[in-house]
Amino acid sequence: MLYIEKKPCPADIQAEIDHLTRTKAWQSFSEHPAADEAKRIRTNYFNKLDKSRVREALIAEQKGICAYCMCAIENNGRSTTIEHLVPLSKSKAGAMRYANWLAVCNGGRNTPLPGGEKRVICCDAQKSNTSVTLTPLDRDRMDCIAYYDDGTIYFSAVSHPDYLRLCQDLNSTYGLNGKMDPKTNRSQKD
Repeated sequence: MLYIEKKPCPADIQAEIDHLTRTKAWQSFSEHPAADEAKRIRTNYFNKLDKSRVREALIAEQKGICAYCMCAIENNGRSTTIEHLVPLSKSKAGAMRYANWLAVCNGGRNTPLPGGEKRVICCDAQKSNTSVTLTPLDRDRMDCIAYYDDGTIYFSAVSHPDYLRLCQDLNSTYGLNGKMDPKTNRSQKD
């Protein structure tokens, strides 16, 4: 993970957001939507955005890499997802706020392996609707991200008051150090 400096929302995307959220129907949703409301917000608002344009802006801002695992990403819906840092199901405002969006890889969700092996799931595919403490938008915490020679990622500030939660985000929530158990074909977390 690397620090991502969010840019202002591009004017054309903001105009589209403003147009979609100017309705009485939008105003009627609660700030913390129930499951049925979150589904309607996704379907009737977020999914109506020009996703190709949004991905283009996010990918440029992130210099072509996934916000979590740093693999190369492209502007297509098969390999790249628009991630809601604060999950869409937990915040109406965050659902349509550019500052809450990141471009991430598909986390292995759409990548088959030969011989029926299961891929370890990571990034947004692993995070799902989980709220996180460790985000690539927090420069201080990103300055504490380090890597062992084998590529294992870890949080180096062991005296940080949120150390255990930050490690949990790396290993379990994002699945960045996941390993596949060959006996069960399930992700193992260190």
